[in-house]
Formats: sequence, C-alpha cells, structure tokens
Amino acid sequence: MKKVLLLFLIISYSLFCKESYTIIDNNNVSLLALEIAKTQIGVKETAGKNRSSQIDLYNKTAGVSLGSPYCAAGIYWSFKTAADSLKVKNIIKQTASANGQYDYCKSKGTKDSIYKANKSSLIVWKYSNSYNGHIEIINKVLNNGNVETIGFNTSSGASGSQRDGEGVYKRQRNIKYKLGKMLVRGVINFEKEKNNNNNTNYYKCTLYKL
Repeated sequence: MKKVLLLFLIISYSLFCKESYTIIDNNNVSLLALEIAKTQIGVKETAGKNRSSQIDLYNKTAGVSLGSPYCAAGIYWSFKTAADSLKVKNIIKQTASANGQYDYCKSKGTKDSIYKANKSSLIVWKYSNSYNGHIEIINKVLNNGNVETIGFNTSSGASGSQRDGEGVYKRQRNIKYKLGKMLVRGVINFEKEKNNNNNTNYYKCTLYKL
C-alpha cells in the first residue's frame, strides 16, 4: 500500500512540478500574437454556449467543431494570425487542447534551468485527474509569481468558471498557484536565439492590422 501511495505521489509530482520550457521565436510571432490577443478583449458569447461569430472563427481555425471550448483555440488563432501576417511558419500546434499545446511545445522547446515566465509566455493549468485544463497568454510579469494575462473562454471576475467562462478578459494569475481546482502544469516561453557574443537579441515587434 505504501509503495502504491509513493508511486502515486511521484507521478503527481512529475505532472505538476511547475516546469518552464523555451521555444526559439526569431520572428517575434509570440509578441505579435499577444498584441492580437489584446484586440480580442471584450469578445463575448452572444449566440449560445461557446458561440459568437468571432468565437466560431477561433474554433474553425483550430480545426474543432463550433461550440467547443475555446481557450486554446483563441490562443492558436492569435498565433496563426500573427504568423500569417509576418509570412512565417507558426511556432505552436493547431489544437484546441490546452494540455495538448503544452505537450507539443514542451517537446519542441528546451527546459529552463529555473522556472520562469516572460511577456508573451503561455501558462497552462490541468486537473489532477483529467487531461482537461486551461491556457492563457501572459501580458505582464508582476511580483511574486503574479502575472497579468489575456484569457479566452474565461470569466471577468473571481466568480464564474475560470476555464469555461463567457468571453475574453484580462486577468491576474500566478505561475505558482492553483486556478480553482486546476494545478499549474507549466509555462512555455518564447525567445530569440542568442547571437555570437552570447547576448540576447531583443524583440522589435510591429503590429499588423487585422
């Protein structure tokens, strides 16, 4: 019995040990995606559960049926719109699954030596007993693990579902703590490659009209 409990604790820790990974983004796709996500703040469900003309566009772009949850679909739409505007390859996966996106980015990225988050990073949560979860894009990094995010399919305040709300809102989260009953799965960061002098090339982001 003790061995089973120990194995369960090890598996749980491996799933929720708050890791961050970095993907190379030399074309500034993530920063433009963040600017595009900001333009969606205030989009609301106006045609039934998980439905409006704009929300339908998120789900169509992500390749899922209309009326599906759209937190990850909205993120994918923002990145695809950015990549298309820049005429470059998208750097994230076409999916409407928050944890599917995390697993893909984890496989493509490099594990960070310290757990961190940056502007335009993606933060992902997951239920301990389910693959379901939630994903948001970070707009600002604050103090003590707090971040300001743009969240699709969330609620405007503390009440209401934070992973199945009625629109797109700016929220404050923490990269270390739970969101409702969901635990933090991890963070996906995006950075440019370092130059030959080992100095980081900084982003210069041009906002393209949608």
